[in-house]
Amino acid sequence: MIRKNYSIPIYLEQLETLSSRLNHNHTKWPEIEEWPFRQSAGFAGEKALEYALLILNFQTSPHLLQHTTSPSYHSFFQIDVLLVTSSYDLILDVKNISGASYFDGVHTQLIRQK
Repeated sequence: MIRKNYSIPIYLEQLETLSSRLNHNHTKWPEIEEWPFRQSAGFAGEKALEYALLILNFQTSPHLLQHTTSPSYHSFFQIDVLLVTSSYDLILDVKNISGASYFDGVHTQLIRQK
């Protein structure tokens, strides 16, 4: 698999630096303190997906691009993972959900229990 070099996103480093420097009495402290944990969970989910994709046996060597940004009309959109093969392109939006999840076939929805 050919992949773009993947490292800790700059925004995650910035959030961690901000939370370490901000006064704990600041009105935004509870909100800012939580951001790095949420972003770290998303990063961990993407790394877990990367491992799962690496152990798959593709017939050809696909390209794996993470955090790809593309223009769309008057703005930009971000793709978590773009898997490019000779047959298809697959866009993946990664979620790292805590707790137990199951699909409810009756109501056709995903249920999460913490």
